[in-house]
Amino acid sequence: MRSRVQMQDRALATRASILTSAALHVAERGVAATALTDIVSAVGVTKGALYYHFPSKDYLVDAIVDAGTQAIVHAEKVATDGSHTSDPLERMVFFTHIVADLIERGPVLRAACSIATSDDVPFERRVVLLNTLGDTFARFAVTASDSGAIAPTVDVDALARVLTAMMFGAHRVHITSNEDAALRARLDEFWSLIGCGLGGAATTTRW
Repeated sequence: MRSRVQMQDRALATRASILTSAALHVAERGVAATALTDIVSAVGVTKGALYYHFPSKDYLVDAIVDAGTQAIVHAEKVATDGSHTSDPLERMVFFTHIVADLIERGPVLRAACSIATSDDVPFERRVVLLNTLGDTFARFAVTASDSGAIAPTVDVDALARVLTAMMFGAHRVHITSNEDAALRARLDEFWSLIGCGLGGAATTTRW
């Protein structure tokens, strides 16, 4: 007989497998074309097991958005922990590359970005990741401005909006391009163009 801890661990593993499979389907097909029956078949669980963890497709969408949001929060912590660089502008650049890596290498944030730009999802769900990323860029921009890493003439709110739009645009390029590492290549081009205009050294450094 399995212990209570073993049963809990198995339940968590099942939930994680369902979420990952759902993210893969959403990232590849979009929300509307993702069927719960496809996820059940891919994971090898019963419908009852899926509904136990996610009572509806909306719950799955919310879980993907939440996981994507947590990935953004974690990326900010990594970029600002001081172990890579102390320069505020370089930290902002580093953050964009962390996010790019997460989008390219895993389905969860890629799916969350797809949800954020999907007409098939209600506005209140779409805007969650958008606001999280925008607020994160706003913090980076304010810190860089206060430290003198970017010119005082730079509108930090406008910078945060542009960076947010750039990341979602780069995500669209990634999913429609056959080029390997297309997203990070666009980031390199973006920072090469905008870096000097911000008053700091343009950089394409990969950490």
